[in-house]
Amino acid sequence: MDDDDQRKIIEYSARLSSTVAPNAMKLSGKTVHFIGWGPYSVEDIEALLPSDTLVVSGEHVTRPDYVVLGTDEFDEHQILSAVEARHDSTSFLPQDGFLDLILFGYDWWAEYIQLLDDSKDWHPGMRHLHSLQSFRWPGTEAPESTGFQESGREFKSETDLHKLGYKLTNMTPAKRWQVLTTVAIPRLGLKEVAGTIASHIRNRKRQVGGAEKYAKAIRAWEYDLQRLKTTYYKGTRANFHWPSTGI
Repeated sequence: MDDDDQRKIIEYSARLSSTVAPNAMKLSGKTVHFIGWGPYSVEDIEALLPSDTLVVSGEHVTRPDYVVLGTDEFDEHQILSAVEARHDSTSFLPQDGFLDLILFGYDWWAEYIQLLDDSKDWHPGMRHLHSLQSFRWPGTEAPESTGFQESGREFKSETDLHKLGYKLTNMTPAKRWQVLTTVAIPRLGLKEVAGTIASHIRNRKRQVGGAEKYAKAIRAWEYDLQRLKTTYYKGTRANFHWPSTGI
């Protein structure tokens, strides 16, 4: 390497440092919780952070400042635990978004929310996180029709949930639960899944004699709905919300 090459390296290093260092130093003293890995290794990202940044991978962390989700081998229960353990200013980001924060200062969680929203389409961990946001749990009470059977404006001949394989016919509770937890919730989110099941119950109860006629089906749906609520809904804090532009 000649003197000219060394000079170029020194100049480039100085320029890179002046660009990246101010953004990275904002993470000084922060706690960063990594869940899963990919597309980058945790070690490579950690090398870009200040030495006093507390980096924890996989383990339970109380009040993390950043929760960084990888695209592979993330644990949904760890994501739920991170939601439980967060504080008001905790940011949840995919690895790509966290690198954007370190290198360029672009905060997807607070300022570049469209990029955060887009991550739901390609990042399964962020999609699961989005499904954990707070919403009002759907009710199942509905008055019985006093005359002609109601058409049921909420009823669809085939819902998205049904298309994913959820049904009552020839399906055990265990199999239904498998479809709900491994297919439906990751793709549709908890809110849509719960809303669909609750609407089935309400529509049957509205029909004349429906509560009795469809008692077996209603019990099965109510069982699944309650299990979803116990497993997922109660596990999230009521004030957890995905950021919004307010538009």
